[in-house]
Amino acid sequence: KEEGGHFNRFINKRFQEEIGFTLAEISTIDDWFDYAYPDEEYRNAVKEAWELKVIEATKKGADSVFSRVRIHTRTKGLQWYE
Repeated sequence: KEEGGHFNRFINKRFQEEIGFTLAEISTIDDWFDYAYPDEEYRNAVKEAWELKVIEATKKGADSVFSRVRIHTRTKGLQWYE
């Protein structure tokens, strides 16, 4: 997180092959959400659900958060991921 924003610094090869977006395209978390969830209503629902899961995980001291969502990929169109 830098100056109030989340910046992606690395994309692994498998992600690049599977999802298809480059680091230049999704250099911020906001860019990621725009590409991965082009439908604004769905994007907002995913963001809200994710934020609630992070808050709950933080309260419980959990290291990770999981969510099953439909992501728009460049290479395969809409796909379900967890």
